[in-house]
Amino acid sequence: MSALLPSFSLPLGRVTRCFLIGLCSLITLSGFAQNPPFNSNPTIAQTAVCAGGTITVSFTALPPEQIPTRIGEVGTFDFGLQYRAQLSDAMGVFDGETLTDLGEVTPGINHNVYIPEYIPTGTSYRVRIVLGYLYEPCSDCGTPSRIGIQAELENFEVFVISNPSLKFRISQPSFPSVPTVSSDNKCPGQTVRLSFAIACKFFSENSFTAQLSNATGNFEAPVNLGSVKPGTLNNVMIPWGTPAGTGY
Repeated sequence: MSALLPSFSLPLGRVTRCFLIGLCSLITLSGFAQNPPFNSNPTIAQTAVCAGGTITVSFTALPPEQIPTRIGEVGTFDFGLQYRAQLSDAMGVFDGETLTDLGEVTPGINHNVYIPEYIPTGTSYRVRIVLGYLYEPCSDCGTPSRIGIQAELENFEVFVISNPSLKFRISQPSFPSVPTVSSDNKCPGQTVRLSFAIACKFFSENSFTAQLSNATGNFEAPVNLGSVKPGTLNNVMIPWGTPAGTGY
């Protein structure tokens, strides 16, 4: 039985599974058609990216409906042709152990894709686009996950890979400076003006609490002063009964 292979550009010498039931042998691809689907490298809109936030990915390529999705001579076999965005490791390397899938994307559209919270700080991240077949249906293919861990991504057969984007930085949330408090002396029961900044968007649904040290500046048993917000002036009260001291 013969099978019709897709007519777009495929990596030379790539060994790819045949998806037809009953055809379990491997096929060695020796290079097909000088017609790559990608018209440009992917671009990242943001220059400062935070783990737990989003980036905007865009690229141009042939729409999926213009690329063959039929394999075989008997019947129609549509295996879910799609483009997906992938994130490299912090060194810009697209290794299977550290590769992060960012979900399905469409050419010609600006996509806001989620950067998982576990991604470490790094300055050389890159994004690439892959074109392939999802040859076994899955219920949820859009959630970011590591390649090889979730079954739905193990069933995604990559045929064509774009060039990577330019390198960009991803940061973990942090405090760029120490909190600022009003310098005038305060008594228990009075309020202190407090302000602080954050360097990156913190994870969703997190809150901030101001804490007071003891008189020697030690935080072994801090006293909570209440909820505070970054980028604004907060008034927090010194609790009644707080001992006098100069090292708070």
